[in-house]
Amino acid sequence: MNAIYQNIQALTTNNPKIIYFTSPTSSKKQALVGMTLAKTLAKNKAKVLYYNVYAKTSFVDRYLPKSSNVMSEKSHQIHRTLHRGVDRLQIKTSAHGLHSFESLVKEWKEFYAYIFIDAYGPFQNEWHKRCLSRAMKLFFMPNI
Repeated sequence: MNAIYQNIQALTTNNPKIIYFTSPTSSKKQALVGMTLAKTLAKNKAKVLYYNVYAKTSFVDRYLPKSSNVMSEKSHQIHRTLHRGVDRLQIKTSAHGLHSFESLVKEWKEFYAYIFIDAYGPFQNEWHKRCLSRAMKLFFMPNI
């Protein structure tokens, strides 16, 4: 985990708008690690999209900073809100969620250079793999 932190911090030093952090886990401990990382990056002026498809809203709200550059995406419904100074975009994560994910990618593309990080091993299911594949094409091969 320390190597992940160091690599990400080095990236944010060079380009303060690049992080897309994924954490496909339901573990509160692991989710907290991810949110701590997001807060650290935000302090470095990095724009952060924190993505945890299983985190409950109340849990995420409790640990996110009151004012930061962190935008977290959660799995309940597509809904934009400003809460406790944190810009949030919620997106339904289901078999029908891929289109929404693509819309999210296009909407925020101007703000991020997008580096994908999965701190807990490979993506755990086909939905995550499809999301990553689709997003990579959008970011790096937009004409495909």
